[in-house]
This record gives sequence, structure tokens and C-alpha cells, in this order.
Amino acid sequence: MTDFTMNKDAEGIATITWDVPGKSMNVMSFDGLRDLEKHIDEALADDAVKGIVITSGKEGSFAGGMDLNLLAKMKEDAGDDPAKGLFEGTMQMHALLRKIERAGMDPKTNKGGKPVACVIPGTAAGIGLELPLATHRTFAADNPKARIGLPEILVGIFPGAGAPRGWCASSVPWRPRPSFWKARWSPPPPRRRPGSSTRSAKTRWPQPATGC
Repeated sequence: MTDFTMNKDAEGIATITWDVPGKSMNVMSFDGLRDLEKHIDEALADDAVKGIVITSGKEGSFAGGMDLNLLAKMKEDAGDDPAKGLFEGTMQMHALLRKIERAGMDPKTNKGGKPVACVIPGTAAGIGLELPLATHRTFAADNPKARIGLPEILVGIFPGAGAPRGWCASSVPWRPRPSFWKARWSPPPPRRRPGSSTRSAKTRWPQPATGC
């Protein structure tokens, strides 16, 4: 069993579902990162795929963040230079999220590529928030129990997979924005009224322009 699975439908939509076996809430691991990158590469290379959706197989939540054992393993594997190991591991995550953000765009013209959306059924924390911020559009379920935030600062870890830039660059239409240094949690943004610029029955927020 894998952490991520992909299904392609007849309309050319590749749906990548995050569902970690044996966990009540998704957490990211090395295996998960590899699974996700494999599916992203396959979807981008397949001409029949017109768009990509990333979602969760867990009821009421998207993800609880990074498996802290992953960070310990990065440090352990680096031997005498743990700082270098952590830096290289973090940059690997950056490369994957950047690949999702670029989604096959031409590096010179910034044109082309495939749209990538994220559907979150509930709580999204840490990397579980940074991953949606790397996509082009995020849809949040109307879940009153859902919370979003970056709680890793509570264990001495600054959000390292792009959240500060992604959060500040995105036009997230709600206040207050969670504070990185206080690890505040926020509910998803409220549903917009019918006839506004957001026409979905569920909440969505625009993301930073790809290539910025």
C-alpha cells in the first residue's frame, strides 16, 4: 500500500488521493514524497491528462503535517554535517512543490502547463497547508471543525516548505492570517455569496501566480 494513489477519468482529470494506511490523519513521509512526485510526473507526462486534483482520503481532514521522524532521519543520514542534511532534505521538498506550482510550464515563456487544484475536506496543518499553497486553486469543504495553520513552530521548527512565501503571496480572503511565530489556527475562509467572483458552492481561494 502507498500513501498516494492516482486515478484518471475519461475527462482527462488525474485525481491524486493522499491516504496514509493505518493513520487517522495523513502525515508526510519520505515514502509519501516519493509517491506524490511519481504521480505528479506521470500526470504531467501524460498528454491525455488535462488537469490534476490533489485531495485526501481521510474524512474531515487533509493532513496533520510532516512526520517528525523524517526530520530526525535527515539529520541522522547526514552524519557529521546534520545542517547540510536538513537543508538538502528541505530543498528536495521545495523542488517537488515547485514542480507542482510550475506544472510543466515552459521555463522561458512561463506558458503552457496543466492546472493543479487541491481539495481539502478539513484540517490542513504544516506541509498539509504548504502543499495546497503550491497548487493553482484550493477548494475547502464547508467543515466547521476544520482548522488551518502552521503549528510546527511549537516544536521549534520554522515552516520550511514554502508556507511564508506562499501564504503571503496568495490572495487568501480571510482574517486573521495565522501567525508563523504564534502558530495560530484559523478556520477555512467563509463561503462567498452567490454571484460573486467565486461561484463554487464550496470555498476556494486563488493562489500566487506560477512563476513568481
